[in-house]
Amino acid sequence: MHKKGTLEESAKKKSRNVKKVATKAVVGASLELIKAKRNQKPEVRAAAREAALREVKERAKAKQAAKKVEKPKAAAVKPQQQKQSKAQSKATNKQGAKGVRR
Repeated sequence: MHKKGTLEESAKKKSRNVKKVATKAVVGASLELIKAKRNQKPEVRAAAREAALREVKERAKAKQAAKKVEKPKAAAVKPQQQKQSKAQSKATNKQGAKGVRR
């Protein structure tokens, strides 16, 4: 209570958190599959996760290696341009007067 003389403190009633058990299948997973995954031992789940991570890493490594092989080929195809000095580049970029100046 928010009054001056009252010292009563009412303890808030504790609510229990009710956990829902999956009763419906979701898109991409049947009810049996959901129940099977829930009842799996943590060790089995961790091992499966580790195997999946390892496979993803190997795929990424193979992709990286393929990129490295492709890069030298791409560089060889590209012709090298001759470097121009600043004076030469200014001379080639000059344009005449655009219209009559008054």
